[in-house]
Amino acid sequence: MEMRKSTRSVEGVPAGSSDKSRRTYLKLLGAGGLAGLAGCQGGGSSNDGTATDSSGGDTTTHDSGGDDSGEELYGGTIRIAIPQTLNNLHPMKGVSATDYAFAEVMYSRLTVLHPDDTTAQPDLATDWEANNNVDEWTFMLNEDATFVGGDPVTASDVAATVDYMMNDDELPTADRFLGGATGADVVDEKTVTINLDGPDTEYPRRISETGSSFNIVPKSVIDDDPSKMSDRSFGSGPFTLKEKSGGNKYVFDARDDYWGVDEDGDEIPYVDQMAMTVVSDSLAATNGLVDQRYDAVLQADPTMKSRYEQGEQTQMYSHESMELINILLNTDIEPFDNPNVRKALKYAMDKEAMLEAIEGRGSLGYHHSVSPLHKLYADDIDDPFGDTAQPEKARALLEEEGYSGDTLLELPTLPFSKGSTPEKEPQAQLFQQQMAAAGIEFDLQLITTDTWLTDYWNKDEAWYFSGWAARAVETSVLELGFHSESSWNSARFDNAEYDKHLEAAMNATDMETKRKELKEAQQILHVDGPWLVTTFVNIFGAWNDYVKDVELPFTNERSYHHDARLTEDAPMGPSP
Repeated sequence: MEMRKSTRSVEGVPAGSSDKSRRTYLKLLGAGGLAGLAGCQGGGSSNDGTATDSSGGDTTTHDSGGDDSGEELYGGTIRIAIPQTLNNLHPMKGVSATDYAFAEVMYSRLTVLHPDDTTAQPDLATDWEANNNVDEWTFMLNEDATFVGGDPVTASDVAATVDYMMNDDELPTADRFLGGATGADVVDEKTVTINLDGPDTEYPRRISETGSSFNIVPKSVIDDDPSKMSDRSFGSGPFTLKEKSGGNKYVFDARDDYWGVDEDGDEIPYVDQMAMTVVSDSLAATNGLVDQRYDAVLQADPTMKSRYEQGEQTQMYSHESMELINILLNTDIEPFDNPNVRKALKYAMDKEAMLEAIEGRGSLGYHHSVSPLHKLYADDIDDPFGDTAQPEKARALLEEEGYSGDTLLELPTLPFSKGSTPEKEPQAQLFQQQMAAAGIEFDLQLITTDTWLTDYWNKDEAWYFSGWAARAVETSVLELGFHSESSWNSARFDNAEYDKHLEAAMNATDMETKRKELKEAQQILHVDGPWLVTTFVNIFGAWNDYVKDVELPFTNERSYHHDARLTEDAPMGPSP
């Protein structure tokens, strides 16, 4: 094995500044090289190792190896364009895709999701088991896991993290990501038991999901000054923050002492650095990829397909996902506090037209967060609304509630942001037209993602176009988004019958009961709930051919951390 030190540089970072002596240029014996890309979810719920292209129909297989010589390259800097600014570097205070992505770069969790079948896989925990009541889960920690600086990850760190998220006044809503944990007990240095408020057979999956903040942090930092985590990284993840520039460029160094290995026992990550640059304009991000100023785009804009195709080495990939677009009807304000008004809007919506408006880049479901890809999706609930518009039924309901005239209902301005989901704009415009056909009028307002997060998301007196990232466990968004006691219940939905069925499903230890109770919860939300779900949208990513072994899992945030490698013809790739 020939040991190499990277001599490439990224803009603003001097050449040779990364001293990753363990980065290597390997000449592998035999055919095939290291394990390639794990199969991505294709059409429907199949796991066939393919990913659909941006047209939503044909499939293309991911490149799964190194270069054609059979050599695998280690080192270099991968430059990634990301669509949103960072809100908070603190691993428990994130609210955006960028926040989650950065946290996952720097920190580790007990478990992670497998990108194919969303089963729980080891991260800090190598094994786990539940008690007979499934309300206590015991996790055995990796003996080699260390934080930045070399201190070992211990059960005391896990217990301190749980206590911090539950009780610190600066984290008033962090406990939602603990999945019902009521505390943690140290069994020994490398064994910890997490106590739950009820049975949960899905707990190892629940705490592994992207969008969670259950990142393990050192007890010493919590005891000293946890606010330090807003400025620098203290985690046990594969990278550590090297520098940040102007709020839009972040450079992460791969850790020399990272404890993780791939399935062949080889050290990871494979690159020396990740440089993430905020590029909010999708055309600029696309042009940067085609011109090779960036190597990958974290969340590619599917409307830029023709421009991507102009790049000789540029590829775009997509597949169906559990991510959704919705219109949030705040039940604390008039007229959305009236269930019949909410039903009228559902009658007036044409979901098939919504899907056509985005050229079929998604799939249809019901008016709740459980997607057709979820194993407990109930496809046989009572659906009075259908997938096409019924404006006459919408008008009849509104007239029953005392509304009259050609314009039956005038609503406040509906704000929407595009962000990394360009599908929102054509759907917002179409939604306005569909509602007008039923006598429902309102203006639209395009706002920035930052404005949406600051002034509208989860605020009182607001309704808006929204969306949720994919969650693998069906009950995750059902609890976060709709339970009456959830701090993320942005629609202020309060339905005791719904809460009862959801809690029964979450506490069920047999699949038959869980499925039955979840069906009841889905039925209530579809008919009486506060969301209009337009589509479950496809996930898109793009990268140049010299980037190898990238995963495109069911949600985008964890795509490059362990897997990406650069061939020697990459602009910032390893020196031959």
